[in-house]
Amino acid sequence: MTKKILVIYISAFALLFLFGCSSATEFIISEEQMPTFKAKTVDIIDKTTTENISAETIEIFESRLKKKLLDDGLFQRGDDLKIEYVFFQGDHGSPLLSCCLTPFALGFVGVKGFFWVQIKLTNSKGDILRILEIKDSINYNIFNLWGITSSYNDLLEKNADVISSYIILHFN
Repeated sequence: MTKKILVIYISAFALLFLFGCSSATEFIISEEQMPTFKAKTVDIIDKTTTENISAETIEIFESRLKKKLLDDGLFQRGDDLKIEYVFFQGDHGSPLLSCCLTPFALGFVGVKGFFWVQIKLTNSKGDILRILEIKDSINYNIFNLWGITSSYNDLLEKNADVISSYIILHFN
């Protein structure tokens, strides 16, 4: 009987250990400011002014937007639709620190990576069409160190994909 209980505890611990990494996404879409139109060109503009945001965060997010919107041939470069984004917060967190400081490296109590980005979609005249906001975070566990579960970079790419999909759906 004690062997069976021990197996149950070990199994439960293994599941918590594996899935201790989680992500929480908040995606906010402002009310429609102007009617949707079909754009042929887009311009992706970084308006981040804070020094707290790493260049790597901006590069990962912007390169993913460009890949999905421009490199895949859905839009050309131009100013029919301007995509202005601003990072208000961004912190990679530390998977290593989280795993070392968190009891049993469970990650769901430890150090988080998080970001908050606002995307303003405007037409060539500067009229605001939509304002989108994404707030997202990731809790770390030891599997982040090995690349088995999601990382902060994956989080940025996932949310750039969400923005790209929204733009494609409403403006292409």
